[in-house]
Amino acid sequence: MPQELEGAALLASSFALQWLEQPALQLSRWCKALRQGGALVLAVPCSGSFQIWRHTAERAGVPCSALPLPDAAALLETAAAPLALHHHQLLRFSRPNRGARAFLHQIKTIGAQASPAARLQPGQLRQLIRHWPGPEHAIVWHVLVLVGQKR
Repeated sequence: MPQELEGAALLASSFALQWLEQPALQLSRWCKALRQGGALVLAVPCSGSFQIWRHTAERAGVPCSALPLPDAAALLETAAAPLALHHHQLLRFSRPNRGARAFLHQIKTIGAQASPAARLQPGQLRQLIRHWPGPEHAIVWHVLVLVGQKR
């Protein structure tokens, strides 16, 4: 947290926390940086998202290169200590599954391909694509929305 943000009246984050190392620890720092009565508004994708990718990698016998996402319950527990939570909800979104290539291309297009996991080798990628399920399996992700005020 930059020193200039200490004592902030409002911290808002939309789809950023998951990119930081130890998201729960970072969230704790954000909450501590708020001034008394300051507000935190957060939207973050959480674990349980993109299970189709994780399960397919397992079936294909290749590593899953998806970004590990934070646990919603752990984030809520972290925020609930210093904040009065005015609203929190775990939202579920889904999109039609148009296949592995389309999904992975979309992930790359929005810049979400960065991950601490190693990139798949060409043969591993072909294995993943071969095992990807059909359109009857939707792409699903979960987003924690949280609004709190520092006590």
